Amino acid sequence: MITINNGIIHLRNTHISYILEVLDQKYILQRYIGKPLRHYHKSPMTYYKRGYNTEHDVSIENASFDDLPFLYPQLGHGDYRIPAIEVEAHHQRYCELLLKEVHVLDEKKTLSGLPSLKSHGRSETLEVVYEDKHIGLEVSQYITIYEDLGVLSFSASFRSCKEDLILYNTQSVSLELPSQDYQVMTMYGLHAKEGNIQLSALNTGIFQIESTRGSSSPQMHPFAALISGSDIYAMHF
Repeated sequence: MITINNGIIHLRNTHISYILEVLDQKYILQRYIGKPLRHYHKSPMTYYKRGYNTEHDVSIENASFDDLPFLYPQLGHGDYRIPAIEVEAHHQRYCELLLKEVHVLDEKKTLSGLPSLKSHGRSETLEVVYEDKHIGLEVSQYITIYEDLGVLSFSASFRSCKEDLILYNTQSVSLELPSQDYQVMTMYGLHAKEGNIQLSALNTGIFQIESTRGSSSPQMHPFAALISGSDIYAMHF
């Protein structure tokens, strides 16, 4: 279900493909998510020098970090997506997590004290380990694909060898989806009237759902789906 070949990581079953690319042995990019593909042929992309480019030492000529769909975007180094992690070290909110190693595990990682989808031996998990040596932070991101489900499970863990790190924001996943016209489906409600479906257009900007109770609640379910024709990308916390 998970293959690694020439810098391409392919998570695939009969329902879904999720394809990642290792760039310069330092970064991981998202290249595809959607219906299952038998093979993925990497096509070279051409970038042009622009006045607002942020320059970095990458092998792709003229590529700016705001062009590259990182698997785990970070605050403060030229990737202008909402970051998946915000950490303060030495009184500055900045980190540069570089790829350390990648592993394929036979089973889904257990989340201590948290509910999670069981695999019963019918899954594989990609473990991506990042490291910022300067601030002493290591992050492991886990992506599980199941043998017979169109589902991916994401989680992340964090290790620090220093005492002065502060994590302000951490996310399990940041997805780069195909550019389409989407509707957003969410579920709201009241006590004894949960799970009412609401559809709205996805417009430019930030769309956010949350519960101010500190946990999920009848008022707002931790679920959202993007719908475009027969394509549905759903997320459940």
